Amino acid sequence: MIVESIRERFGLAQRKISRCLGIARSTLRYKKKQNDDFQIVSEIKSIIQEYPNYGCQMIGLKLRQTRKINHKREE
Repeated sequence: MIVESIRERFGLAQRKISRCLGIARSTLRYKKKQNDDFQIVSEIKSIIQEYPNYGCQMIGLKLRQTRKINHKREE
């Protein structure tokens, strides 16, 4: 990460680095969340194998019965 290399090289604090770069300190501390799309896709595939005649809406309904999921992610 660029910020860590600047910290090590010049010995600056996060506040100074964020001020020099013109970005918020929260941006420097941000950690990316793990993406679990692979797990959702595998669950959808298992639902399709169990119920091959189900359409998109029924598959989404079955998926929402097993886990809390946003309706936009299931499309």
